[in-house]
Amino acid sequence: MTKSILLLILPALLTACQASETPADGAALNDSAAVDTGVDERAIRGQIDQWGQLVKA
Repeated sequence: MTKSILLLILPALLTACQASETPADGAALNDSAAVDTGVDERAIRGQIDQWGQLVKA
């Protein structure tokens, strides 16, 4: 009995926990905004290179 109740409630809980497509203030997301991932990639690669140098030392 407990398993069947859990199986009925679980999907409702999972959908309630999903992220919303729109922000909480109701503003629409701007799809035309360009995201520069190159900056993030260079920062991550720099950290990896620094970690590698520390491991070698």
